Amino acid sequence: MENNNTNLNMKKNYLFNSLFLLIFIDLVIFLIILPFNKVRKIEVKTVQTNYKKLLNSLNIRVGTPYWLLKNQENTINNKIKNNEDVKSLKLAFKPEGVLNVLVQENIDFGYVNNDQKWSVLSENGSILKNIEMPTTKAPVYSNFKLKSADLKNTIKQYFELDASIRNSISQVVFVPNSINLHRISFIMRDGNIVYTNSNNFKKKMGFYPQIVSTLSEKDLTNGVIDITGDGFARPIGEQDHNLIEQATNPKKIEEYQKPKKNKKDSSNDDNSNKDSSQESSSDQNSESNQDDQNEQKTNN
Repeated sequence: MENNNTNLNMKKNYLFNSLFLLIFIDLVIFLIILPFNKVRKIEVKTVQTNYKKLLNSLNIRVGTPYWLLKNQENTINNKIKNNEDVKSLKLAFKPEGVLNVLVQENIDFGYVNNDQKWSVLSENGSILKNIEMPTTKAPVYSNFKLKSADLKNTIKQYFELDASIRNSISQVVFVPNSINLHRISFIMRDGNIVYTNSNNFKKKMGFYPQIVSTLSEKDLTNGVIDITGDGFARPIGEQDHNLIEQATNPKKIEEYQKPKKNKKDSSNDDNSNKDSSQESSSDQNSESNQDDQNEQKTNN
């Protein structure tokens, strides 16, 4: 009977020791081996911030041991206090050595220039702050009314474009006409001009690289790409050159929308003015003569 109890106690002790050993091994793996695991892949997404420079400044790179980054968010965020492009940064550790870096940015949604003074636009199309000069590749907006639906729609869709296309847009000009009240123009960094609509250009601009390739087929180095409708390309005309010139001076943008009179119309207007002045002079002379005759009758 005593032997049976002794054997039972030995089995209990063996099971307890085995369980304790397994737990101890797991703790060793978790507390010692895992912290020395290295980052094998970094996942990061930014809109305007150069994430490569950001990660290098924080010494976050592939091969970095986990223990150098684990629970270091406060230290990392202290390092980026003076970085105007970044609000905060979070680290998320995933299986198989994947590090997800979540960046919350201070985004410049665009710029406006009034009387040689630069301002940053907010997401809703209002003035956010004044600056000395633009610091990002966000475009300069001209001729838009602040907080207007056209400006808000344009800003929203601009940031939904692929980064390569987004960064190729230098200026955005609001150029409505009697046919299209929502027409805008992109002045591209490659020298092309794009006409589109403020409310639905996101999808069409996705085909910009393919449309540009058609310019060479027409022996054009640069040209106008009109995607307000089905889409076509043509050479840059005088009025388009005027748009580029006037885009740098918002006060002159309105002149672009006024119909220009050709020389023939202008000369006709001049002749018309001359004729009307002659008729007026003739009328005045006849009236004067009639008055003189009336005076003579009265005197007689």
